[in-house]
Amino acid sequence: VTRSSITPRSLRYFARTESTLPMLHQQPARVGYFHERIDKFDQAPYVVRYLSNKLFVVDITQSSGGVIAPGSEIDLTPFVASGDSDGRVDMVAAVYSASNDTVYAALQRIDTGLACRGSALVVPIKGSKNQVVDGNDSGVVDIGDAIPLNGKNPLAMVLDDANHRIFVVEGGCISGTFVGAGIDTIDITNSNVTSALQVDAGSLSNSPSALLYATPSTAFVFTDQWHAWTPTASSLGAATSFIPAVSFVDPSGFIIGLENDGDASSPLWGAYRVDNGGAISNEVLPGVFNNIQAKNIYGLSSTLVQ
Repeated sequence: VTRSSITPRSLRYFARTESTLPMLHQQPARVGYFHERIDKFDQAPYVVRYLSNKLFVVDITQSSGGVIAPGSEIDLTPFVASGDSDGRVDMVAAVYSASNDTVYAALQRIDTGLACRGSALVVPIKGSKNQVVDGNDSGVVDIGDAIPLNGKNPLAMVLDDANHRIFVVEGGCISGTFVGAGIDTIDITNSNVTSALQVDAGSLSNSPSALLYATPSTAFVFTDQWHAWTPTASSLGAATSFIPAVSFVDPSGFIIGLENDGDASSPLWGAYRVDNGGAISNEVLPGVFNNIQAKNIYGLSSTLVQ
């Protein structure tokens, strides 16, 4: 999908489906879901795999028969929480800041039964070195290198590089009671964490799970439905009229998303463009992904192509 105001093929949108998952996992040592791709530049994206403690770095130009060649890995095992029975950091999302050449990876650090295990963390990784930033000058990768969050169980991250901050959406977990749902902001100039939004969710089904950041004064947060949110406000605004089921904010400020125009048994995914007030601008391509009817769509992302 390309917007008419942009040079054709300069902006590409990708839908991630079940069919893309096996590409990076032809070898048993690299088992783990292809959870998210984070672009550092076109040739070497990072891949978050939820069931792996290692962030995958891959050269997408090196492939054969549609299978990407094995790449390097950044081991985050030192950040496994004490007492965590599954032995995983639960790496769920990451963003790359071009302004300081750093990848920020969010670790849920939860256990079975959605139990909290210590603080949720964000780990900075220097892009030019593909190494965890030695935040405490210890000379080794340890817990002191990470940024502890105020909330629990991060589910998504949104980078606002122009304002040197990251929004971390947190779903909460169980520590006696259900705690930690909301949104934190990280100032990437000094690693300070601020609670931007706290939600008394009571359960994961009512917690924030996604954020669409359009402008410094306009955003949308998904709980049980999409709500308008001013990032400086301490509470959510009114429910919005329409946000596509799978969506992101494109560089022009429009929300681009996919919505099922069919039904559960015969999905017909159409691409929608929505303005940042929640009004439908147009359905760009009706049924654009109708050739993947048997597959679930897990996410939508964009990349700028030089």
